[in-house]
Amino acid sequence: MSSPSIPKPDSAPDQSLSPQAESQQLARSKPNPRLLILGIAAIGVAGYFAWQAWGPKPEITAVALSGRIESDETDIQAKNGGQVAEITVKEGDQVTSGQVLVKINADEVQAQVRRAGADVQSSQERVEQTRSDLAGAQERVDRAQSRVQELDNRIREAGLNLEQSKGDASGQISQASAQVSVAQSQLSQARAQVKQAEAELKLAQATRDRYAQLVTEGAINQQQYDQAQTALETARTAVEARKAGVKAAQEQLVAAQGGFTQAQTKGFNPGIRDAQLAALQEQRDQALADLRSAQADARSYQAKLKAAQADLQSTQARQKEAQANLAYSTLKSPIAGVVLQRLVEPGAVVTPQKTILTLINPQDVYLRGYVPEGDVGRIAVGMKARVFLDSDGKRPIDAKVSAIDAKASFTPENIYFKKDRVRQVFGVRLTIEQSQGLAKPGMPADAEILLK
Repeated sequence: MSSPSIPKPDSAPDQSLSPQAESQQLARSKPNPRLLILGIAAIGVAGYFAWQAWGPKPEITAVALSGRIESDETDIQAKNGGQVAEITVKEGDQVTSGQVLVKINADEVQAQVRRAGADVQSSQERVEQTRSDLAGAQERVDRAQSRVQELDNRIREAGLNLEQSKGDASGQISQASAQVSVAQSQLSQARAQVKQAEAELKLAQATRDRYAQLVTEGAINQQQYDQAQTALETARTAVEARKAGVKAAQEQLVAAQGGFTQAQTKGFNPGIRDAQLAALQEQRDQALADLRSAQADARSYQAKLKAAQADLQSTQARQKEAQANLAYSTLKSPIAGVVLQRLVEPGAVVTPQKTILTLINPQDVYLRGYVPEGDVGRIAVGMKARVFLDSDGKRPIDAKVSAIDAKASFTPENIYFKKDRVRQVFGVRLTIEQSQGLAKPGMPADAEILLK
C-alpha cells in the first residue's frame, strides 16, 4: 500500500477530498505541543551536561563524610576463675585509674600463698643447713690436705736423714773416737799437773818450816817468813785447782766415750730410722684416706646444695605465682572513664578471661566514617577536620585524621547486585580533640575533612 501524500503548506487543499478527509489532513499539518516540550527538555539536559563537562568547576575545599561516634572499649576480665564477691560500680558510673572495681573470693588463693610461704622457708632452711655442712666438709678437706703435706715433708726429711746417717756413720764414729783420745790425753795431762803441784806444795811446806825456825832465831826478818807462808798457801791452792782439772778431764772423757758409743749404735743400727720412716708413711696413708673421705663428703654436699637451691627457686616461683593470683583477685580500673556494661553480678562464678565490666573513656572518642574511592587520594593522616553532631549541627568540633584504611571496602557491606561491586569506599578515623563530653559513643555525626 502507498502511504497518503502530505500536501505542502503553501498548496491549496485538494478539491477532490471529502470534508472528513480534509479535516484530518488539516489536523496533521498543525504542530504537536508535547513534542515541543520534549524537544526543549532534551536541549536543556544536553546543555546541562555540556556545562558540567566543559564549564568552570568550583574548587573543592573539603571532603564530606558521615559516620558514628565510637570509643575504644576496655574490658575488665577475671585473670583466674572464682566466685565474684563484690562489684563496686554499676553502669554509667565514673571511675578513676587504679580504682578497685571487682573483688573475687580469694580464700583458696590465700591458702596457696601461705603454703607457698611455708615451702619457701623450709627450702631456705635446707639450703642454709646444706651450705653449713658443705663448709664443714671443706674445712676437713683443708685440714687433711695440710696433714698430708706436713707428713710428706717429714717423710722427705726422714729419708734425707736416713741417707745421711748411713753415709756419715763411719765418720761420726771416727770423730767420736778422736774425741775420746783427746779427753784421755787431757786427763793424763791434768794428772801430771796435779803431781807437779803437789811437789811444789811439798817444797813450799819445807821452805815455810825452815823460815819459821830462822825467824825465831832472828836469822831472817818477818817479811821473808810471811812470803814463805804465802807461797805455801798458793801451792796448796794450785794443788786443789789441778785436782779439779783432773775431775773435769775425767767427766769430759766419760762424755766422749758416751758419744763414741752412741755413734757406734747409729752406725750399726739403721733399722731405727727405717722404722721411723715407715711410721710416718703409715700416718700419711691414713691422712690421705681422710682427705679422700672429706673430698667425697664435700662433693656430696655440693650436689645436695645444688638440689636444695633448685628446690628453693621452684618454691619461690610457686610463691610468686600464688601472690600474683592473689593480686588478680582484686581487679582495678586501668583508665579513667565510664562503666559501659556490667555483665556479671556478685555471687556469680566466673571462668578465667571472663569479661565482668566494660569501660570507655568518653574523652577519647573518634568518628568512624567512609569516603568514596575517588576522594581518598585527597586526604592524608594529620589533616584537620570538623565534626557536626546531630544534636548541635551548627557548632563544629575540632578533629583530625588519625587513620585511613589501607584497603577499600564495599558499601553496603552485603552485596546483592553486580552494580554494587564498584561502589568502593575507604574507612577513615577522625580523632576528636576536645569533645568536652558532647560526643558520646553511638551518636551519628557528619564531618568534613579540610583540604586546605
